Order: sequence, then structure tokens, then C-alpha cells
Amino acid sequence: MAQRLGEVMKQLYLSEVKYYCEFISETYKLIKHDVVPKHYKSPNPLCLVMEDLSVSGFKMVDRRKLLDFDHCKLFTEASAKLHALGVAVHRSNPELIESFDTDSITVNEKFKVSMANSLLCMAAYLEDKPDYRKQFQVIIEASENDVFWTIYKNMLDDYKLKALRTLTQDDPWCTNMMFRYDNSGKPVGINILDFQCVKFNYPLLEFVMFLTTAPNMEVRENRLNDLYQIYCDSLNGNLAELGCSEKLSIEELKTEITHLSPLMLFWHCGLPMSLTESGVDMEEYLTVRYSSDSAKDSSFYKTAFTCFYFDIYFPQILDVYDKLGVYDYISEKVKEIK
Repeated sequence: MAQRLGEVMKQLYLSEVKYYCEFISETYKLIKHDVVPKHYKSPNPLCLVMEDLSVSGFKMVDRRKLLDFDHCKLFTEASAKLHALGVAVHRSNPELIESFDTDSITVNEKFKVSMANSLLCMAAYLEDKPDYRKQFQVIIEASENDVFWTIYKNMLDDYKLKALRTLTQDDPWCTNMMFRYDNSGKPVGINILDFQCVKFNYPLLEFVMFLTTAPNMEVRENRLNDLYQIYCDSLNGNLAELGCSEKLSIEELKTEITHLSPLMLFWHCGLPMSLTESGVDMEEYLTVRYSSDSAKDSSFYKTAFTCFYFDIYFPQILDVYDKLGVYDYISEKVKEIK
């Protein structure tokens, strides 16, 4: 197992080097942009030399406080530009773009365990909350016999057939971006970081992943439609500038977001792990399969589901996804499988 994981990590490092040295270098031939750090080749094929963004005034955000609308807007626009550039480079160099489309059996095996554990821990948290009985019931039924894993895999398989595909970072979390601010403290620039997990994929998978993990409560409750429109306008505008005929309508985006409900359920059940003030036991989380009875006794639950910032956002954050119809959608999918 250690050897297999070592090969996975090597591939992740090589993917990031390829992303910058081959893909990003190609994009600079198309348009000028500054949404990722400048890079320099290293004699070590597993290393990449990056510019020091702090010199230009870029700073990390506090991941536990999540992102307000201004931060979310900057990421949405920058991500849409990278997605459009991926479409454009794919037209001229499809071999390069499609070479990123790799899956790791080792990663998938661990992902399957962690997915079930995230759902069982969330169900354990909700079991004594009568106002969230609906959410509890849907999550606990989805976690049985790997039903949710089947739903999730079917969703991913469906999106592999989409015509609109591009390179996605696949890890749009707060710690993988840095922001520059004006004198008033307003964010005015962004650089996106960490492209080790980059994939050739449907772009809305990444956009929805971002919306589920990064925005603060005000954005989730009141500004999602604004971000939907910003993403569409940015993607379509960049595609047109690059001479690409592809286009995404706001109606199509909203329909697809509903179909991506399994992605939203998984990531908001996993969000507590990112809000912790101390590290979680990843070995346990990735390898020990919890049960409904053991989830609350796990080290993972005791760390991730009891911290200060978790109490700020949960269980209210689940209300957002109830209004979006996530639990109704998952409930129907569970019935289809059972």
C-alpha cells in the first residue's frame, strides 16, 4: 500500500508540473492573464519553482471563516477564465488536455471509505435534532450498503459524456487561493494555487464544489444566483474572446446544479473536517469504516463535529441545501437504487 500511495503522490506532483509548464505556458500564447502564480522550471522533475506572492501583497484567508461575496466573485471569475482557456487549448492540443484524465484506484478505494464516514458522522450529529429529521433520514438511508457511492459514481459517469469539458483544479478550497487587497481592505486580485489534482472534466463539477465548501452563510443564503450569473457571463465572455463556440446558459447551469446534488451532499457532509482548529486523524478517516453506532465515538467525529466553527455553521448550513432540493433529489435516487 505504501508503494502504491508513493506512486500516487509522484503522479500528483508530476501533474502540477505539467499543468504549469505545459498548459499554463500554452495559455500565455492565447491571452495575458495573472490568475495563477508565475512559475519557473526546476532541474528536479518533481519540483516547481513559484513566485513569492506575498511580495505582491497576496495573503491567505482564514479558512474557518469562509469567503464573503467579494472573495467568491474573484474566484468565480478567475476559475471561469481558466476553464475557458482549457477549452481553447483543447482545440489546438487535445492530447495535452486529455492526458490529465487519469483516475487512481488507490485514491478511489480510500475515497469510498471516507465518503461513507462523512455521511455517517453527519447522520450521528443530526439524530437527536427533530427539526432535521428529513436530512437525517435521507443521509442515513444513502449511507447504507454503499448506495450513495453508487449514486455518486453514476453522476460522475454521466458527466464524462458532456461535450463541455475542460481542465479543473478539482480542489477549490479557501487554502488554495490567495488574495490581494486595496487600502480599504477589499479584495481586488486573486491567484489560484495547487493543481496537483487537476482533471479533464465538466467545469460545473468544480464550480459546485467551490460553492459547497468555500462561501460564508450570507453568500449561501442570499447570493448564489448572483454567482451563477457571474460564472456564466465570465465563462461565455472568455470563450468568445478565445474564439470558441461553446456556451453555457444560465438555465442549463441551474438544471445541472440540481443534477449535481450528490456532489453537494458529499462536500457539505465533509465540510466539518475543513473547519477544525486542530488536525483530524486522517488515517482513521480514510481506512476505518464507521457504523451508525460507532461514528460518534470516532476520533474524526470528536474533532471535526465539536469544534467552535462547526457550531457556527451547522446545522443551519443544511437548510441551504434543503431549499436547493438536494435531499429530495438524493431521496429519489436512493429509491431508484433500492
